[in-house]
Parts: sequence; C-alpha cells; structure tokens
Amino acid sequence: MRLSAWLPWMEMAQRPGGLVFHCRGTKLDSYDDLPAGVRAYAEKNHPEYAHAPREFTSPNDTSWTYFKKTRKPS
Repeated sequence: MRLSAWLPWMEMAQRPGGLVFHCRGTKLDSYDDLPAGVRAYAEKNHPEYAHAPREFTSPNDTSWTYFKKTRKPS
C-alpha cells in the first residue's frame, strides 16, 4: 500500500485529497505461468518484459520522473 499526492498529469494542483495505491500479487515460477491474455499483451506491446534485465540500472523511474520526461509543454 502507498499513499501519494495527486500525480502531475491529473492537474489537481493543491486541491484537497490524494491517492491510495493498494495492490497484491503472487510469485510465479516463470514467465510462462502468466495468464495467456497478459502474456499475449506483453509479447505484442512490451516484449522487453519477457526476460529480467541483465543488469541493474539506476536511478529507477517513478511516476513523477516518467511524467516529467514525457510531458509535452502546454
């Protein structure tokens, strides 16, 4: 679980409120154990996720840093 301020792309400025992220998961034995639909989507749209990275990269992107890099100026 994670609590967060509004994400930048939501354009909520200083409005009261925020976000609650609540997720759960499970460990699989292999990529092949993913549900067929999830695996098909990943293979079509993000084949780079079929295998773990060969090396650690830093810094990692957060939702905030990714937004900052990809935001088009208004």
